[in-house]
Amino acid sequence: ATALATLSLGIRDKIGAELKQYGANMIVTNRSGQEIGIEVANEIRAKKDLVKSASYQVYGTATMNQQPVEVMGTEPGRMSGYRIYGKLPQAHDELMAGINLKDLLKIKQGDVLRFEGISLDFRVTALFEKGSDEDSTIVMPLPGAQKLLRTAGVSAVLLNVDTRQLHEAEAALQKEFPFTTIKTLRQVAVAEERILGRIQLLML
Repeated sequence: ATALATLSLGIRDKIGAELKQYGANMIVTNRSGQEIGIEVANEIRAKKDLVKSASYQVYGTATMNQQPVEVMGTEPGRMSGYRIYGKLPQAHDELMAGINLKDLLKIKQGDVLRFEGISLDFRVTALFEKGSDEDSTIVMPLPGAQKLLRTAGVSAVLLNVDTRQLHEAEAALQKEFPFTTIKTLRQVAVAEERILGRIQLLML
């Protein structure tokens, strides 16, 4: 009984920490469609009383071989959920390409790519597959994407918030940052809450 009581007290936080690796349950973007300044993004991330973890994304379109290509920049430690054929890009001049681009643009691991309008070379460290539209995109570390897309800010801040505080966190962030649009990924939040509830019931 003592062991079960000890486990049940911390089970929500422990399992929640594992579940948060599978994706954010809240996304913050600029209502005007413009980027979010890095200072504002850092302020949002610093809300430790509301936010368990946060990551940044930058996305846009670049041209290579006269073909428009969707580009997404993210933090290297947040590149999860991909089936990787190679190694994850770490440096600002490294990237990985979706499996659909292998034939479309004749890309393979080890290639050096150059995009139109920028005199920077990027090395392909891997091909990836996710089974979604992202298989037609290029993913690279955030600093490289910011240089390529000529931006200093971020397109979105992805948050992981305690499912019990979703409404409170959404209201508090919206009040402090009224120029943002906050979207709650209900399916992720509901699934997390259901799993945690069942585990707590089992413990009880």
